[in-house]
Amino acid sequence: MTPKDGKAIVPDTAVKLDGRTLRDLELVGTTGDTGSFSLGIKVAEHEGAWYVTGFDLKA
Repeated sequence: MTPKDGKAIVPDTAVKLDGRTLRDLELVGTTGDTGSFSLGIKVAEHEGAWYVTGFDLKA
């Protein structure tokens, strides 16, 4: 994640939950081609803390 102007998009591969990436968890049970699927988490800095402001979903 490289912030620009206090905003950034965090890829689902950079978020880990209990040792697994968010992408791994999103695709549990899926079949077929998942290469075009991606999820980015939009974050913005406010008063020294980072907050989720939205999602960038491509399927």
